[in-house]
Amino acid sequence: MEISNQKNKFAFTLIEILVVLAFIAILSSAILASISGQRDKARVAGSLAELSGVLQPILACKSDGGTISNPSNNGLICNLGNYGVWPDLSKNNGSYTGFNFNQSAWYFSATISGSSICCNNYSSKCAISSSCGANTVL
Repeated sequence: MEISNQKNKFAFTLIEILVVLAFIAILSSAILASISGQRDKARVAGSLAELSGVLQPILACKSDGGTISNPSNNGLICNLGNYGVWPDLSKNNGSYTGFNFNQSAWYFSATISGSSICCNNYSSKCAISSSCGANTVL
């Protein structure tokens, strides 16, 4: 009687399985790091678009003799009431950081995920900017 001492040649060893798992973990961490940076960029881009949409209601309110309300999440833009509401920046880790609507040249600013956004009527637009004021060129 012969006793077969043959090992199963079709199975994976523990070392091979651990190497594959380590490789998958390294790839996953690289992908997650890349995605998190893109998420912040998307938040900033979305908020920039929302804030740009506020410029026309502000101009219309001022031309109709209204007063611009201080920027606040979901607060009315104009005291006349029918010009919309300020965008809610808290959903994108943001907040309003400055404003001045008392003069003919006006501005407001916000910070979203560490990026500063400035909007003014001098440039008639909103943009990412390190400084913000009524006469800042954007």
